[in-house]
Amino acid sequence: MQLKMIFKILWLFFVAACVQADLLHGIFYDFESIKWSKQGIYGFQAPMSHSWIVSLKWWLKSDAKAGDTFGLQLPCVYEFTAVQESLILNVGETVYATCNFVSGRTTADYSELKCTVVTSPQLFVYGVVSFPIVFNAGGSSSEIDTTCAQMYREGLNTIHFYDGYLIISTYVMFEATKVDMEGFYPNVRVDETAKIFQAFLLSDVCEDAYEVKFEFNIFANSFRSVCPIKFFLASSVNDWGYPKDVKQINDDDIEVGNCGEGAAVTLRITDTDYTPFMEVNLETTKPTIQTSATGYSFANTLTCKDGRTIKHSTVLSYAPYTSISASGHGRAVEFVSTITEKDISVTHPSIATYGSTDGTLSAFVLVPIPTITTTITWDSSFTETETSTAEPGGTAVVNILVPNPHNK
Repeated sequence: MQLKMIFKILWLFFVAACVQADLLHGIFYDFESIKWSKQGIYGFQAPMSHSWIVSLKWWLKSDAKAGDTFGLQLPCVYEFTAVQESLILNVGETVYATCNFVSGRTTADYSELKCTVVTSPQLFVYGVVSFPIVFNAGGSSSEIDTTCAQMYREGLNTIHFYDGYLIISTYVMFEATKVDMEGFYPNVRVDETAKIFQAFLLSDVCEDAYEVKFEFNIFANSFRSVCPIKFFLASSVNDWGYPKDVKQINDDDIEVGNCGEGAAVTLRITDTDYTPFMEVNLETTKPTIQTSATGYSFANTLTCKDGRTIKHSTVLSYAPYTSISASGHGRAVEFVSTITEKDISVTHPSIATYGSTDGTLSAFVLVPIPTITTTITWDSSFTETETSTAEPGGTAVVNILVPNPHNK
């Protein structure tokens, strides 16, 4: 009896090993929308304002099996701000896939949806899911932040999300900062993963060589700064005051007064083509960083070469934002037709409803025209591509003409 049980277990392991999970593409095939939903003190539509609600169209066909994986990469998205840690793709009570939210924050210049198929559809299912995000518009000297500081600008922006080689795109309107950057620009943001607040201060400048003093204090006993405080130079900033590039400051030009719950640092600036900025990390002693509401004071004093003194100061308060629930809905399809479409490059569904009484759903799966690529040698010394298009039902041909290696 025990021997039979052992063989049965071994057989199950063998069957499981033979059924390999596949990596699927094109599950999230288009945007429904990206809309801003004002949260807390974030009063304008900047990329880093909480929260932007992303709505995506999805579909799963019957060839998707339990254990298959798929995902979506969201470049320069700082974090997901949903109440849940995961997202479900469902039709009624049936869950077809689950997706984990993986926020990039300060460790990557993108965030990700990592998804796994739970139930294989009978024919195919489709739907829309919505979840909140915050974009990364920069805010420090890191390569991640300077890269993302160059991604967005005030006005109309094109947003691309990636599924391997597939790209879905839409447009978003961003507003420039409402803070008067004529002078200096402070900011604070949270890295939930590292359990830190990041404080940032962009200085004012003088036309000639000058000294600049940065002062920073925390109004809470649940924080301490992480020394050393860092200082850099930027030759350009984006529409939200964040550096697009970074240059090191010579240590001999930095005079640190103190570092702890506050800081006082003086810099000597000789290269007036650059703007100095300060960044400091703040650790919290509380278990959950989002419960740590607090305030900060920033001061910026410049002594210019001509004797002028310029002073700025402000107080910022950080209040935890309100998380928003991710949501979604889906439908199952009873009838599918395949249509070859001339002007598309990715297979995706088009849904139509027929019959007001029974609500039967039909899906037209739009498939790109197939293409054959051939390589041909010719007598010219350069490479050229010839494309022959085709109508639905035919096959397009791409001829790549390359130089004959035997010709000199």
